[in-house]
Amino acid sequence: MDFILRGHHIFCIQGFRGKGYSEDFIHNMSRIIEYLKSDENVKVKIINSPDHICLGCPENIGQELTRKFESDKIYKDKGFCEKEQYVYELDNYVAKVLNIEIGKEYLYKDLLNRIKESLTEKKFDEICGSCQWYSLGYCKESLIPER
Repeated sequence: MDFILRGHHIFCIQGFRGKGYSEDFIHNMSRIIEYLKSDENVKVKIINSPDHICLGCPENIGQELTRKFESDKIYKDKGFCEKEQYVYELDNYVAKVLNIEIGKEYLYKDLLNRIKESLTEKKFDEICGSCQWYSLGYCKESLIPER
């Protein structure tokens, strides 16, 4: 199965440490990361709307489908984020920084390489500085290793 991800979730995945909004979210995110790490050639379509990660998030409203990740199912309705305008702008900014296009597919390993090549500490702070998880330092530690 090919996968869909919001632009900014490329960063969130790297910093995930088994904590989250809810047990559903943690389970869903863990399964997604396991899936993405299972094959370096997984294709990922970058979007700027709710994705597979959003299915487990309690801030995702309007869902009529299960919140649980199922590897054999592409969801038609992934809900709507309570902070949609804010995360939409984040998705587009991440795409600009990584020089990727919304709506286009990439190999997951290529996205990781783009992070290494393009993301500076300054850009990371601009993109992620207002995130509620920022102060934990997990994402920065994963995305901006000491150089």
